[in-house]
Amino acid sequence: MIGPATGRRGAWGFAKSSPAFASGPTIVRWAIVLTGLWGTSGSAQVDEPPSSPARAADAAAVEITVVGSPRDLQRIRSVVRPRPIGGSAPRWTSVARFDPMEILEAVRDSPSTVVHGWVDTSDPRRVRLYFAARSGQRFLVRDVELSRNFDEVDRESLASVVELSITALLENERASLTRAQMQQVLVAREQVAREQAAREQAAREQAAHEPQRDVPSPPHSEIVATPPPITATRGSGPSGPALRVDLGVFYAANAPGGGLPVAHGPGLDLALAGRTEDRWTLGVWLSGQYLWASQFAGDSVGVELQSIALRGGLELLLPVLASQMSARLGVGTDAVYLSPRPGSIDPNAMLTPARWSESLALTVAVGIRRNLGSRFILGGAIFADILPTAVHYDQSANGMSSEVISPRRIRPGLMLEIGVH
Repeated sequence: MIGPATGRRGAWGFAKSSPAFASGPTIVRWAIVLTGLWGTSGSAQVDEPPSSPARAADAAAVEITVVGSPRDLQRIRSVVRPRPIGGSAPRWTSVARFDPMEILEAVRDSPSTVVHGWVDTSDPRRVRLYFAARSGQRFLVRDVELSRNFDEVDRESLASVVELSITALLENERASLTRAQMQQVLVAREQVAREQAAREQAAREQAAHEPQRDVPSPPHSEIVATPPPITATRGSGPSGPALRVDLGVFYAANAPGGGLPVAHGPGLDLALAGRTEDRWTLGVWLSGQYLWASQFAGDSVGVELQSIALRGGLELLLPVLASQMSARLGVGTDAVYLSPRPGSIDPNAMLTPARWSESLALTVAVGIRRNLGSRFILGGAIFADILPTAVHYDQSANGMSSEVISPRRIRPGLMLEIGVH
């Protein structure tokens, strides 16, 4: 007869974020870039100097200056950082303030830079962007409206504008503003800003003299240039959650040993972690996997095993270049459906009824994952299931028990997964 047993492995999958690149219809994205737009300038310390002359040329090919505090530099960089722009990693600098009119002369001071970009974060309601081509004769300018919280929609909009604007200047400078048009936009914008400040000052003075009277907010002025700047707007829904929830579908296999074939099957994975992708973060995960039926046929008795593996635990995520490294530690159970079968030589054995068996299992895993656009992730991992209690399958003949199968207590495996944020 076949004795008690436990089964094997469940696997786990990845879930995760990262900096996200904005996605959207191609026509809309290029229309936003080609109509010319709003933004920044300046210089400060270099955030990541290249380690060799060859890499220095690449790093200087695209230079992005963030106008604002070091915290602004960090959050803007986390949006753009996941992959290089224009074939090379951007060179990041920061500056507290700047005069937009300096953009017209900035390229002459740094001829090795292919594209200059300025990201002005001084206005909490919007991010203003300016871009200048190497020639110093072509420019782009635009605004990206923000919510009160720098949520996922804000991040996707900003990442899309920065990437597409730089790509447009690299591939076709003529589809942008000329020097004369850029100067016209900057002058008009400065005039509108002065008028807006004067209206706001007048409204404050009137409110101070008439405290009981409601003063309507001054109307927002729009600038029309040739071509006219277009402001990217966002939805008015609630701000994004503090945690990112990732759902994945995976396929995993492990080697139980002891004469049993490789166990494999599909599964689902759910993970919760912080939204920050530019530093380490801690999260939790749950997974469930179905392992297809596998058979062992001995001389006098055999067995068929089907398993459901459930796991859960903690996950540590570490940024590595444009990807994320993941380390998982979990615990769970293997529920195994055991079906005794006749032997391959002697089919006359008396078989016990089919039944379920459960065993405790620990899981350790190390993997890596990468963002595919702004919504999808692709990941892979190596793992090991560890059974605290040894499992074996026995047969009894003439009052004597003998071991038929004895799977290993440590079972290595591999996993591949695709998931969504």
